[in-house]
Amino acid sequence: GICLYSFGIPAILFHCMQFLKNSWVTDNAAFRWLADGFEPRCYYFECVFMFRKVMLILAARMPAQNVKSRELRLFTVGFLFVAMHHVYSPFDNRQFELMDRLEAAGLTAFNISCFSIL
Repeated sequence: GICLYSFGIPAILFHCMQFLKNSWVTDNAAFRWLADGFEPRCYYFECVFMFRKVMLILAARMPAQNVKSRELRLFTVGFLFVAMHHVYSPFDNRQFELMDRLEAAGLTAFNISCFSIL
């Protein structure tokens, strides 16, 4: 049940935003906030952020033989999302790309803290 909600909600929202672009679903104000603040080519990144949260929780809660393997999983997930953020830079360019820089700084701080424990 929890996996259905954790992966289902971002998947359904992604489906609505990706495949129902010019319909009443995406013109509705209930879905419009999901793409606000992102560049037009990265309008679906709110779903990516939801997926990132689920992946981090799973990486932290999965059984591990020792603490280092858990930290390595967290670092790997964090590194993948840092790389994705640097490739796409999803936020729009208001205020000299402030949101992109803040997100990159937060993800980098997360990865440094995971790496320092290793």
